[in-house]
Amino acid sequence: PEEECHQQLACTQPPAECFICLEGHGLLLRGCACRGSAGFVHLSCMVTAAQANGARWHTCPTCEQRWTGRLKLAIARARYDLLVPRSAGADGEVLQAAMDLTWALRESCQLDEALKLGIKTLATARRTSGDEHVTTLTAMGILASVYGAVGDHAAALPLETHVLAVRRRLLGNDHHATLSTVTNLGVTHLQLGNHAAALPLIHEALEGGRRPRDHPETLTSIGNLGTLYSSIGTYDLALPLVQEALDGRRRVLGDLHPDTLHSVGGLGILLCKMGDHTGAAELLQEAVAGFATVYGELHPLSRRCRLESEHNHRQQDQRIRTERT
Repeated sequence: PEEECHQQLACTQPPAECFICLEGHGLLLRGCACRGSAGFVHLSCMVTAAQANGARWHTCPTCEQRWTGRLKLAIARARYDLLVPRSAGADGEVLQAAMDLTWALRESCQLDEALKLGIKTLATARRTSGDEHVTTLTAMGILASVYGAVGDHAAALPLETHVLAVRRRLLGNDHHATLSTVTNLGVTHLQLGNHAAALPLIHEALEGGRRPRDHPETLTSIGNLGTLYSSIGTYDLALPLVQEALDGRRRVLGDLHPDTLHSVGGLGILLCKMGDHTGAAELLQEAVAGFATVYGELHPLSRRCRLESEHNHRQQDQRIRTERT
């Protein structure tokens, strides 16, 4: 319900106004690449607009970027709550709404609810459409991502392996959906420590499909490759890749997009490992402030970046004390 969403979302400051009703009263949300005072909206206005034009459930009509952050979660929940009472839960629109809500919950770190809904949605898709239908494969991929977010990468691995095998056979190796799954499976192998399995997958995702260098999925692959090199201690190879991913995301997605903030924090952590604590401090403080703006100060991503910032500060103090002695 909108009232419950209001209790969870931070208020904005004037002179912002809703781009639909042009009123500035009440809670205004923003979750896109629009700059300045543009892009603010009342949830109720956005839901009304989305009921008239289905594209508005997912994208901003001005910048055409997909919704992110608290607005994404609020509108995904509103859509799901509207559809479920009208259906038995197995039709395509409801399944899509359930997958959208699961993904938004996963991005917002509401993982218990995301896991419960993801398992239920995949079971419904399998029962109604079988294991190789596009809806089932999407539900598998989303559930695998939730498993990854809760740290159960072993549970994610067979789901992503199945999705990739089917998509390679039905869509080909260069299809964007196949390459997205290649990326996801590569990251899962990376998290499991299977670097030998992760490296060719991440390279395939980076080189496949002939996408522009600044395409968001290409930037994801570049960042993933940097993360892999960082995880095995080859920081000199990791640094230019992580920096390129951050620069590209700032340019394409904007400074407050969650993917950009992940790159900001990732580069800060890498610089900390490399001993550049001054550079790391600036980036980690930016990530803390950014995630607090997008999700709130108590959000797990905000807290995680704050812990990384405190760790960097301790490492810097320790280094100064060591140099003095």
